[in-house]
Amino acid sequence: MAENGERPCARSSTLPHVSSRFVADAVLRIEAGALTEGKLDALARSLGVAERHLRRAMQAELGVSPIELAQSSRLALARRLIEETSLPMTEIAYASGFRSLRRFNALFAAMHGEPPSSLRARSERDDSSGSIALRLEYERPLDWEAMREQISARHIAGVERFDRFAYARTLRIGAKRGWIAVYPRVNQRALIAEISIALLPQVMSIVAHLRTLFDLDSATTKNARAYDGFEYAALAVCGADAVAKLVKTICPRYDLPCAQLTHLPFSAKLIARTGTPKALVPLARAVNAGALSLEPTSDPRPLEAQLRELRIEPDAIAEITAVLTQHVTKRKMKWTRRSSASS
Repeated sequence: MAENGERPCARSSTLPHVSSRFVADAVLRIEAGALTEGKLDALARSLGVAERHLRRAMQAELGVSPIELAQSSRLALARRLIEETSLPMTEIAYASGFRSLRRFNALFAAMHGEPPSSLRARSERDDSSGSIALRLEYERPLDWEAMREQISARHIAGVERFDRFAYARTLRIGAKRGWIAVYPRVNQRALIAEISIALLPQVMSIVAHLRTLFDLDSATTKNARAYDGFEYAALAVCGADAVAKLVKTICPRYDLPCAQLTHLPFSAKLIARTGTPKALVPLARAVNAGALSLEPTSDPRPLEAQLRELRIEPDAIAEITAVLTQHVTKRKMKWTRRSSASS
């Protein structure tokens, strides 16, 4: 718990200055749902530090523990799902990373000063299309056409599509299969993310990846990044034409005629199992074994060293690290302090 009995609440994604690389990377991964399924000790190991050191460093730099940050992120997502969808409360709790509805209700009331049912009574919406829609707000201007050109130049044919009106793609996360679409609301400084109901348990991760893709938290000019680090690495290593052929060869079909999408994406696990293409196999095996992370990072140097060990070409290394590097000190996290009795 934060000082003076107050609880931290992350609204929109301003982060205080973060000097430690591993603390910055921990924030990125926690916001993407790393502690929803995974354990704190596993997160610490992936960052190359001890769990106790990670807790102390985050408390010193941010004033919150990793668990408190994860909890605030879950509750912030839950509030958005209550306000912007008509999903049942049990599904909202589950999608936000809570396994107990009673605990969800208690923590939500402590954070916001009212139970979730009170907020729902003021926020009824209709979701009858098999998907939910969430607003992804940002502060700095976003050039939709520039984003379209950047992402279209290295998209994965059959898996992604970007036109003047929307970005759409298929997703496979574990056993879950579905689609997402993003529409611009430039005059509102927001994007609308439509997410198929089948992907509801992964909505926290999807939102984090979309904010990364569109660089929504940048304090400067926004540049398109990558939705999935391994997919982007495959494009950098093999080229778009080879990746398009790979999708048709090994990826399951998933037809969405309205979006002109035909296949589910590949994964490091799939490439490692099939052993093709050979140029990508060492990278896939390292990612699949957990020896290499292609998640966004605040410091590209460790990633560069690992990619060199895997004998990735220098041009590909430069391209991969440029896209995956995020400067957390420039991001917006808008921390506020709320007492357990305030709304």
